[in-house]
Amino acid sequence: CPYDLLCYYFLENDSQGLFVLALLRIPKLLRIGRAFETFSNISRSLEENHVRVAPIHLVGLLLGVCFVAHWAACGFFAFARWKHDQSLCDGLDEGESVEEWGNEYAECMWINTWIEKQ
Repeated sequence: CPYDLLCYYFLENDSQGLFVLALLRIPKLLRIGRAFETFSNISRSLEENHVRVAPIHLVGLLLGVCFVAHWAACGFFAFARWKHDQSLCDGLDEGESVEEWGNEYAECMWINTWIEKQ
């Protein structure tokens, strides 16, 4: 997409640049409705020609479920990334060894999870 190239060329790879890139991708997201409209038009034309449309409706249902699952996964990923940015694990002292630092980092990340708090 040309917006991606413009953002990578003119903006730095920081949170502000990524935010601008996300805003520029919104029109692409809004065009997804056309796909459902096209699927409906294809289904209607096949019904008019007396073609069995049950398998086509099943494919549409599965694609819709995959679409919703994808959006849910994107939401979970965004929340986890936000939660990670809110944690205080980045400023840990490196210590004497990599293994010691890794254990401290893993424990800090574990403390910030909802699983540990249950």
